[in-house]
Amino acid sequence: EMAAAYRVMRLATAHGVSLDVAVYNILIKGYANSRPPQPEAAQAVLDDIRIAGLRPSVASVCCVMDAWCETNREEEALQLMERCVGDGLVRHTAPLYNTLIKASSRCRCKRTRGTCSCDPCGCCSPERGMELVEEMCTHGLVPDSVTLGTLVDAFCSAGKLMQAWTL
Repeated sequence: EMAAAYRVMRLATAHGVSLDVAVYNILIKGYANSRPPQPEAAQAVLDDIRIAGLRPSVASVCCVMDAWCETNREEEALQLMERCVGDGLVRHTAPLYNTLIKASSRCRCKRTRGTCSCDPCGCCSPERGMELVEEMCTHGLVPDSVTLGTLVDAFCSAGKLMQAWTL
C-alpha cells in the first residue's frame, strides 16, 4: 500500500507536479504508522524533501523520529534530530524533545510484545526523560504541558508516584 502511494508521488513529480512538504509528510506518516513501523522508508522520504529543494518541517522530523523510537531505536532518532539541527533544517524545539521524551517513557515490552509484562513498569526510563528535559532547557526551551504530562505518566507507570507528584 505504501509502496503504491510512493509510486504515485514519484509519477506525479515526473509529470511536473510540484509537491509541498505536507504531501511528503503524509507519506512519512504512513510509513511511521505502518505495523511494524518503517523508519528507513520514512527517513528516505525525509531525504526526498531535501532533494526536492524543500525544507522539512518540525512535524516531518518528529514523525521520522517517532518511527525510529517505535522500533526501539531512540539513538537513531536522537542522531536524526541533531543532524537536522546541525544542517540548519530545524531548530531545537519542544516537539522534537517531546518525541524523545515520549520514547524514553514508553514501556519497551509493550512496544515489542503488545502487552506490558511488568507492574510497575521496569522498562520505561523516566530518568532519561528528565535528562532530556535538562538538555532541552540548555537550549532555552521551556517544558510544555505535553512534556510534563509525558513525564508524569512515565513516573506513574514506573511506580515512582512521589517523583510524578513533584513534577
